[in-house]
Amino acid sequence: MRKIIVATFLAFALLFIAGQSNQAEAEAGSDGWVVNIRTYLSIREYPTVHSRELARVPNGTYLYVLNRRGDFYLVHYKGIEGWAHCAYVSTNW
Repeated sequence: MRKIIVATFLAFALLFIAGQSNQAEAEAGSDGWVVNIRTYLSIREYPTVHSRELARVPNGTYLYVLNRRGDFYLVHYKGIEGWAHCAYVSTNW
């Protein structure tokens, strides 16, 4: 019985991981705009709020979205490639 439970868990985990990978690939390469922000959006070196800030982007600014990892989009802005939190980027995905 325990082997069945473990096998079922592993199967669901693999399906979840595969779905996340396919979603990121399908979403790659899209237009985006900075939204829902009063001051500016930080573009960061890595997909975490504790990462070094590379740029500050004002509300309404156009970004090119390259990919997604968790709650962050990999974006291109004025020659800078970095990570922006998804809550503040609107895309047409």
